Amino acid sequence: MKKVAEEWFRVRWEFMRRDPEYVKAFERIRKIEEQNSEDKKILIDELRKTFQEFDLNIPWDGINLPRLPDPNRSFDELTAHHSAMALFGYCFSSGAITIHWFKDRGLPHDGLVLDIDFNKVNSIEALRQSVDAIIEYHWNSWYLPRHPKRERRNKTDFDIIIKTGDLKKENPEATYRELAEKVFPKEMDYESPNASPESAIKKTEQHYKRYQKLTEGGWRSLKFP
Repeated sequence: MKKVAEEWFRVRWEFMRRDPEYVKAFERIRKIEEQNSEDKKILIDELRKTFQEFDLNIPWDGINLPRLPDPNRSFDELTAHHSAMALFGYCFSSGAITIHWFKDRGLPHDGLVLDIDFNKVNSIEALRQSVDAIIEYHWNSWYLPRHPKRERRNKTDFDIIIKTGDLKKENPEATYRELAEKVFPKEMDYESPNASPESAIKKTEQHYKRYQKLTEGGWRSLKFP
C-alpha cells in the first residue's frame, strides 16, 4: 500500500499495541487458543467479542480463524509481507469498509461484496489503497488456492481484428490478400527478409472470421481481463 493509508494504519497500530487493555485481550485470546484447541466455538465467540471491543473488522478468509495482530511486534515487523498490510487495511478501516462473502449474500459464486461508508472516509486515495490490498489478499490467500491459477485472458490483439473487419466492411469485395497488404504490410513485403505473405493472409482470414463472431454477439463471451 502507498503512504497515505499506510501511515494512518501505522500510527493507529503503534498507539493501539501500547494500550494495556489491548495487550490483556491479546494474552486472553492466546490462552484460549492453547486451552481449547479442540473446541473452536469458544475461541470464535471470544474473537468476535474482542474484535468488536476494539472496533476492528473481523478478517475472515473462509479458511483460517482470524488472529489479533501481535502487540509485541511493530508495524514494520507485521507488515513485512503484503498480506499483513491488507489485514491492517481491513481491520483498521473503522467501519469505512465492510466485507461480505458472496455466500453470505446467498450468491453461489466465489467473491466478495464490499460495503463502503463514505461518511467515514477522509481520503479517497487511502480508501482506494485499502480496497486494492483487501482484494489482492483475498484473491491470493483464498481464491487461487482453491482454483487453478488464473492467467490473464484476452491476449489477442483485438485492434488488429477490428481493423481487419472494418476494412472488409468498407470494401466487401476485397480479398484476404488485399486486406493483408493493409493489415500486415511488412509481412506482405516480398523484398523484406522477414516477409511471410502466406502466413499474413491466413492470419487476416482468421481475424476476419473472429471479427464476424465478435460483432454477432460473440463480444458477450469476452471475459474480464
